[in-house]
Amino acid sequence: MIGLARKELRHHALPLALMVTGMSLLALLFFYITYAGANRGNFWERYPMFIMLGSLVATPYLCHRLVSLEYATKTQLFLYSLPLRPATIFATKWFLSLAFLFGCFLPSFLLFAWGVAWIDRMDVTWRQLLFVGGRCAVFVIGFHALNFAFAFLGRYRLAAYGFTALAMLLVSNHWDLDHNQNGPFSLLFHPRFAFDFAEFPWQDALATLAGALVFNLISLGMALTREGSVASMVAIKMTHREKVFFTAIFISTVLSIMLFEEKRTRPPYQIEDAIVRESAGLSIHIGRTTSVAPGDLEQLADWLHTEISALQSFLGMPFVPRINITIRQDLDPDKFEKAYLVGSEGLLVKLAYQPDTWRPERFLQWLVPEILEDYSNYRVYREPSFWLLDGFAPWWVQHRLEGDWETLFEKRAAYAYALGVTQADVDGWIHFRERLGVDLAQAIAYQGVQALVQRSSTQQVEALFQKRLGLYPERDVRAFIREQAHPFPSVFQDHTEVDYAAFRTLWFQRLQETHARRLESIAAIPRLEAEMEVVTLSEKTRRLRFMLQQPQTLEGRLRFYYLRLPRYEWLIDPNERQVIEVPTSQALTGVDIGGTFSKHTRFAWTAAFYSEELQCELLSGWHRTEVP
Repeated sequence: MIGLARKELRHHALPLALMVTGMSLLALLFFYITYAGANRGNFWERYPMFIMLGSLVATPYLCHRLVSLEYATKTQLFLYSLPLRPATIFATKWFLSLAFLFGCFLPSFLLFAWGVAWIDRMDVTWRQLLFVGGRCAVFVIGFHALNFAFAFLGRYRLAAYGFTALAMLLVSNHWDLDHNQNGPFSLLFHPRFAFDFAEFPWQDALATLAGALVFNLISLGMALTREGSVASMVAIKMTHREKVFFTAIFISTVLSIMLFEEKRTRPPYQIEDAIVRESAGLSIHIGRTTSVAPGDLEQLADWLHTEISALQSFLGMPFVPRINITIRQDLDPDKFEKAYLVGSEGLLVKLAYQPDTWRPERFLQWLVPEILEDYSNYRVYREPSFWLLDGFAPWWVQHRLEGDWETLFEKRAAYAYALGVTQADVDGWIHFRERLGVDLAQAIAYQGVQALVQRSSTQQVEALFQKRLGLYPERDVRAFIREQAHPFPSVFQDHTEVDYAAFRTLWFQRLQETHARRLESIAAIPRLEAEMEVVTLSEKTRRLRFMLQQPQTLEGRLRFYYLRLPRYEWLIDPNERQVIEVPTSQALTGVDIGGTFSKHTRFAWTAAFYSEELQCELLSGWHRTEVP
């Protein structure tokens, strides 16, 4: 056994030395990213990602060198000619590969422990080292056992990896199982990995070791299979026909899982003792609260059921996502929040409700896009036709609720047009909404709908709404194929008999006319300008300050919205933003954000004030910046 180990070391010395060097360089890279990153937390938080990435790189390569290459047909004959039992050969290769794997990770473990102790200035105890090291070691043992078994499959390894990943996905979706909270992956990616050193996750560790034992026994069985049967067959290179066959099987399995996911019914979100209104394909649940009389909540439920039922009937929707409403009187009357439900169907809406201050048009104009977003699996937010959704919401309010909404929407559109609107903004509608705010963007889109009604007809525009917003989309690759086969400009022209390019010209002509007609009524509404100042506290620490630039005579209260952005995130989530509300006099002198920020932190911010004339919030425009 010792002689075979020496032979393996001589034969694989250079590749394995290069692998250890590469893993050490990768550890240094992760260490530097952690050290230089903004809001990095402690070093242990990044270490699981290194273990995962390192295992994905090193383990398959190591098993390929020690198993796949040496259990090929000719090499296997040489191995079995040695005066050693096959089980001894297997044990030697197993221990060597695992020892090399631990040798790759040991320097990184010591490096990150040093970072925790000397850079984070945290107490590093033996208990902490045993917990972190034990979690990582058990995961590595389990991952090594899986790859060691797959290495014996020769040409079928890639297929085995693919089917394993698909099986994990299928199990996760079918049983709503979070792999980060259960099983081997929870050893690394549990949210308390870097902080919880009170109780070791023995259940997950034992489950991982049990799985490793099963895979090792399978590996031993394949290693004892002599040349001439399974071993000789898997050592042959895969033919082109076999590649085509396994590719077809792989794609078919992926499509089957997608179709299964589409058909699977998730449990609805439950509100105890809720007021319920139901009809065909529509269910509304409103939670009771002591701050609102039961009779008022009953009226709200009746009104909402009537409006959403009318929307469902108009668009021809077979169903509407279940609507769950909870009353939160700490929110502003015209501010609504949508919570994201994990593992449950429907929408969860939070709102403040008092009958004397209730503005149904604000809620309906906010709720309609949210319903269609969930119903379409977010496909209504595709930019080529995004403006149609924003135009539909005020159009629906105009047709359903009594009031002079036309005048209000025209004032908003005229004010927005004065800020600068071009035809290119239609193609980048998401950023356009962020610059003006949702209310002004919807007013601009509504003018487009009105221009289309003038050029075409109300019936044709309604048909376009029903085709684009009411059609339930497939939730797999078929939706992509449909969109490529029927792009929005062609669908637009088919239903309205208006050329899309010509329509955009008409749209902006109407905006110009609206601006000229409402110029006097919006002349007194100020334009908001603000800036962010950076105060240097140290080499790596900054403090941020907001300051109102224009107008100097603004009265009332001003809001500054801000949020930190992840490294590659570009969408602004309304639920993640934070707010500072101050008098405008204080905003003119500057408002400090609480806390400090590291260099290169990605940051988004805007200033806002409420206009009584336009009955909506006006923004200075969202700015994305990196703290210098």
